[in-house]
Amino acid sequence: MFVPLYWLLKVTGLDNGPLLAFCSLASLFNAYTSTRTFSNSTETALTTAALALWPWDSANQLTSLKKSDEVQSPIPASASHFAASLSLAAVATLLRPSNVIIWIVMGASLIIALPTNLERLRAVKTASFVGAAALVFCFAIDSLFYGVPSFTPYTFLVQNVWNSISLFYGANPFHFYLTQALPFTTMTLLPFIINGVYTGSSSPKPRLAAIVAITTIGTYSLLGHKEFRFIYPILPILHCFAAHSLVSLSSSITVLNPPVTSIFTTLSIRPSHAAFVLVSLIPAIYLTSFHYLAQATVMKTLRDIPSSELKSIAFLMPCHSTPWQSHLHRKDLEVEGLGGSGEGGRAWFLTCEPPVLGQNASTYRDQSDYFYEDPIQYLLTRFPPAVDPAFPPSPFTIPSFSDNSMDLGWRHEWPSHVVVFQDLLTSFGGVVAGLLKQRGYVEYKRMWNSHFQDDARRTGDVVVLKWSK
Repeated sequence: MFVPLYWLLKVTGLDNGPLLAFCSLASLFNAYTSTRTFSNSTETALTTAALALWPWDSANQLTSLKKSDEVQSPIPASASHFAASLSLAAVATLLRPSNVIIWIVMGASLIIALPTNLERLRAVKTASFVGAAALVFCFAIDSLFYGVPSFTPYTFLVQNVWNSISLFYGANPFHFYLTQALPFTTMTLLPFIINGVYTGSSSPKPRLAAIVAITTIGTYSLLGHKEFRFIYPILPILHCFAAHSLVSLSSSITVLNPPVTSIFTTLSIRPSHAAFVLVSLIPAIYLTSFHYLAQATVMKTLRDIPSSELKSIAFLMPCHSTPWQSHLHRKDLEVEGLGGSGEGGRAWFLTCEPPVLGQNASTYRDQSDYFYEDPIQYLLTRFPPAVDPAFPPSPFTIPSFSDNSMDLGWRHEWPSHVVVFQDLLTSFGGVVAGLLKQRGYVEYKRMWNSHFQDDARRTGDVVVLKWSK
């Protein structure tokens, strides 16, 4: 991501590549999010590269027109870069349709700034061609995967915007991004970002970058469901403003130690400012090295168990408590002809699918809700009375769109290994632990997980249980 970051800094005129790298490396949110398999991480990388290739010089065209009648348009000189930028933007938008907000602003600015109608027409034709190609490609890939004509960006918008299914995962106040998301995602860089926007937006290109960031945050604020990661694609822009501010504030750097002076001079940053920015590395190190540790490392533990012992796994935990095959890498747990693991087969977890079948969202309960409402009843009624030593795969539940019931009739086979949080074994009077012991499960591995949790169901160690005759 750093190569397009350097380029983005150059084309926006907010100078100093090394300092931008410093801001990016010191970012808590980069450390915590960029290495995870979030679609937003890929979206951010694609957006940053697309912005770096964008013809930002067009922002100066209106000013140049006043000075000279001979203005060379940036489109002919950067036609290949412009097409590449649009292609990356198209992929980012197909991946996360909300990304289109950025490109509406950028595209409108470009059309307004271009000097002639001919150049505007050429830009629109290029954008139309790239957009149409991306839409056709997306439709073909989706239809091939699902076996029926499909277009996932349309489904995304219908379900999350028009049907407000995203509200199932929580609603936030309109000021969420200003009062919570921005402070968390930028941490110690926030005061420098504010200063950079204030002092650096006097010229056209930085002003456009600021408009992109502000418009994106403003538009996302109108939606009910909000998350920190949704504004991740504009974080590189904010880092550019932070770098600009740090440079402008470093007019005089005085450090007695010459080697240290050289470092800060190269970065164009005051030592006190560098120390303040680096404070965010403390929580970054904790979050990436200790917080929820066992929820990730348990997958390595399972991966290292021989296939002669690990016949199947059940994760009796709140949904998405652990990574999946990105960390597990156990193809032998996939059942050919039954689809991928996750909701059934030889490796499955409790799901939390949203109410996409027409259920009432206000009363809807997902599989995790059913399980944690009465774990004993769930284990007694949805599992066989005894463990089958052959450990057959669990059936997949495939509801039809005419089925609007909340209970989708989940049924499971007992696996060779069960992964749980300690809280499940100690809560409910220890009855769950007793039932699992009665079925023949013993503790195989116990791993410390975290000092604190935001979900009481994830309290305590992560425990792997193994069936023993």
